Amino acid sequence: MIAALGHGAVVRAGLGVRRVEPEASPAHTPLTAQLGVGLRPGRYAAVNVAYSRTPFDETAGLMRLDLVVDAVDLALDVSPGPGWSISAGGGGAWLSDSNSRYSAVGAVLGRVVRGLQIGPFARIFGYRESRVGLYFAPIRFSTIEGRAVYQWQRSRWGVRADGGLGSQRLVLVGVAPQTQTEWHVGLSLSRGWGANNELTLVGSVTNSAAATTTVGVPGASFRYGTLGLTFRQGL
Repeated sequence: MIAALGHGAVVRAGLGVRRVEPEASPAHTPLTAQLGVGLRPGRYAAVNVAYSRTPFDETAGLMRLDLVVDAVDLALDVSPGPGWSISAGGGGAWLSDSNSRYSAVGAVLGRVVRGLQIGPFARIFGYRESRVGLYFAPIRFSTIEGRAVYQWQRSRWGVRADGGLGSQRLVLVGVAPQTQTEWHVGLSLSRGWGANNELTLVGSVTNSAAATTTVGVPGASFRYGTLGLTFRQGL
């Protein structure tokens, strides 16, 4: 449900259930919920506060643990001038096994030439307690990078390319901190028609700092890619 309150304020709310059926373990149906408030204190500024309750089920191992996450997040976006944007956010999450997680992110993009923006990006998150043998819960996982974004639009066609290069640092319990070069590239092609219809092909390739196995031994860094197709139908 989305409801406009006037003066740029919007409320979003939802309630439901999710069926989780891990192999060799009993199925469970946790309650899911979300509640958010969006405000526009200025013409080029937006603030969003959101609460969510979701199952922690990204992997088969997590599905068997039957964990639920309650999270609160705050996001701020400001455009101080044409071609410039500043965004920041942070939040906390509380897991049903008594663990907790913090996160923070910040980014600045400034226009260099028409269609091209560059700027710094930083992100950090960490857990209060390690969960060796259960799930990936680093004490600190941070990323700092320089980013570039190029956007081109002509008639109904659009292209967006972005890339970043920087450093990631991973701190785990009982293991020496690890640092590696981090990078990512992405490309999207879109075609719009009608009042508000759009079809977009999206692809990206990135690497990640060394992950940890369930027994807490660092594994090798890896590279992975994504490819997706999205469709938006205007009403």
